[in-house]
Amino acid sequence: MVVVDEGEFRRLPGMIALLRGAQALARGDMPEVVKNARLVLDLAPADAHLMLGGAASQLGLAAWAGGDLEAARRMTAEGMENVRLAGYVSSAIGGASVLADIQIAQGRLREAMTTYERALQWATQPGVPVLRGAADMHVGMSDLYREFNDLKTATQHLLTSQALGDLAGLSPNPYRWCAAMARIREIQGDLDEALDLLDQAGRLYDANFSPNVRPIATRKTRVWWRRAGWMKPWAGCVSRTVR
Repeated sequence: MVVVDEGEFRRLPGMIALLRGAQALARGDMPEVVKNARLVLDLAPADAHLMLGGAASQLGLAAWAGGDLEAARRMTAEGMENVRLAGYVSSAIGGASVLADIQIAQGRLREAMTTYERALQWATQPGVPVLRGAADMHVGMSDLYREFNDLKTATQHLLTSQALGDLAGLSPNPYRWCAAMARIREIQGDLDEALDLLDQAGRLYDANFSPNVRPIATRKTRVWWRRAGWMKPWAGCVSRTVR
């Protein structure tokens, strides 16, 4: 066997484990994800930021699926930073969306806002085209402003996301945009429009390997109950301790 690049050859076992972990993630086989991701962390050189970031991100998703939010937050943040150091900024922005979702589940809404704002800065550097993921950050910030009861700012972020166009969004963005606008329309009392948007969100659903913690069917049920007069407008809201 002739090895042309010794450095890349040494990285090969880690890359194989990383790809096996990705395949296991697609199958939903979390024990296999964890096994391969830990193998990557054992094999990858200290400067192999892409491998280290990918493995940490996989461990973060596995921890989230298993309900360990703190481990999920820690590993996702580590993965996001390593992927960014490897030069894959749009992938890091996608990781920021996952990290913010975890922080929101922990009640850390202000930390989630900081996560979105920092990733939006990565995506919108002066003098260069807007990177994919910028639109997603505006949708995430919209959700938080809605939680803070600032519907005007929440709506403006959704309109900004829409104006950036499809190329500025990652694959889950169309689904998340419709779901976010549906919640605003529900709060405003336009229940028919909210249901139409939720129908669109259901057709566009793309979790990108994240757990489905806010199913569209559950959201639709809440709107149906409101339309039938069985639920007050503020009922069903989640009380969170904002940190």
